[in-house]
Amino acid sequence: KTAGVLLKQNSYAKFYEEVHRALWGYIGDKLGVPPSDHDKEYVCTLLTERNAPQPLIAELSDLIETCEFARYAPAPEVGEMDTVYGRALQIITNIEQTIK
Repeated sequence: KTAGVLLKQNSYAKFYEEVHRALWGYIGDKLGVPPSDHDKEYVCTLLTERNAPQPLIAELSDLIETCEFARYAPAPEVGEMDTVYGRALQIITNIEQTIK
């Protein structure tokens, strides 16, 4: 929700920080992973063990990397932020449908 507000405000850095935080928060809650264990490889292993499809795991990993990179890169076009927001929502929806 906060990322959506930041997207509308065109707040580039805060938007990517929020999407990054929200993805890790969601994954941590869903998989029972404490913040101290937030590691892409570990989370990907847990998702694989829970039979999440590899394309979904790759998409999550890629989006996390995108957010990490964007926090230190020059601001792209607003359309890219829309795409990232949509990807994040789709990934969360797909994980919800895959892992019960």
